[in-house]
Amino acid sequence: YLLIILSLGSAAVMSSEVPDWGGLEVFKYKIDLTKVDPGVFSFLDDEYLKKNKEVIVLTFMSSGYVEQHGFSGESIIGVMPVSAERLDWESFTQNSAFRVLVQSLAARADEPGLQDFIDRDNPEMVAAIDRRTVDVMGEVPSEDIIGVYIVVSKKIVNFEPNEHYKFITDSGIAKLTLGIVEELKKIYGSEAGFNKGKHDDK
Repeated sequence: YLLIILSLGSAAVMSSEVPDWGGLEVFKYKIDLTKVDPGVFSFLDDEYLKKNKEVIVLTFMSSGYVEQHGFSGESIIGVMPVSAERLDWESFTQNSAFRVLVQSLAARADEPGLQDFIDRDNPEMVAAIDRRTVDVMGEVPSEDIIGVYIVVSKKIVNFEPNEHYKFITDSGIAKLTLGIVEELKKIYGSEAGFNKGKHDDK
């Protein structure tokens, strides 16, 4: 659980125009990569680091929390170059540590209606699908599948994460499932100021 402490001058909060991620509040920060522990950004290769001394970081850690404590590697959703005109799949580099976190939370999340569906249809497996997919009964892109629940005798016995799941695709930005967002709130809500206004009185 890597933690970096940023001085107030090394993390500039951008005006937040980040779309809703399914209930997850996302912040943008301008970070000088030469002033922080490179281990936190280990998902960026050497070529990327040579090209980009500064990046825009997307994270669910609030500005109040980051200014006081910095942020952990897994709390970074991904980065984009400062020169990027907009957030899209071409400009965005996702953090695999956040993907792993999301998928671990999906494994234990109490998704609304999931058990009712299992009780009614008795499937052998159920896909956890990003809510940016409108028609879950149609053809679902692999990049929208968070993972698969394995079901035995109407009970979930395992969750198999999909390593190809992407937060930003040509179909848009992730809209995490309700269960995953609730799990994130349980873990980071009071600590990171996940809920709006919570960090203002710390």
